[in-house]
Amino acid sequence: MKIIPMVYEGVAHIHRLGYLHRDIKPCNILRYENGVYEISDFGLVRKTIPSGESDVPTSLNIRLGTDNFVAPELMYSQ
Repeated sequence: MKIIPMVYEGVAHIHRLGYLHRDIKPCNILRYENGVYEISDFGLVRKTIPSGESDVPTSLNIRLGTDNFVAPELMYSQ
């Protein structure tokens, strides 16, 4: 239960900066020896205000994400 507020604050911080992470999953949450948890892997980050740079992968119809965590309907969309 102590992990959830730390992850929530990380997501809230990213949103305040104008970004969406788009790949929150257990293996993207890092635990440090001091008991602090942080979000990692910003490879799918996207600006909340669309721009050409952050829209390119989506507009090319590329499936993003990890196979074990992607929605089933997206697994067979290519």
